[in-house]
Amino acid sequence: MTPPEKQALYDAYVAYFGTYRVDDTKHVVVTDVKADLYDAFIGSSQERPYVLEGNTLRLVPEWESGGKKWTGVREFVRAK
Repeated sequence: MTPPEKQALYDAYVAYFGTYRVDDTKHVVVTDVKADLYDAFIGSSQERPYVLEGNTLRLVPEWESGGKKWTGVREFVRAK
């Protein structure tokens, strides 16, 4: 991996935490952000569509950037 590729990955990384709730009517998980890496999301509510299948929860947000459509997938499996 080249240094510019590493920088691009670092610049694209987003992480935040906070309390969350499930909105069944909109079929989204909503995180009320308490803190994040760049102080860009503090105080916001981040909605992520989800798919729940058995013991697996997937957050599947979609967005557009640079004229392209993207889908992110985060998968959580219930511990046994």
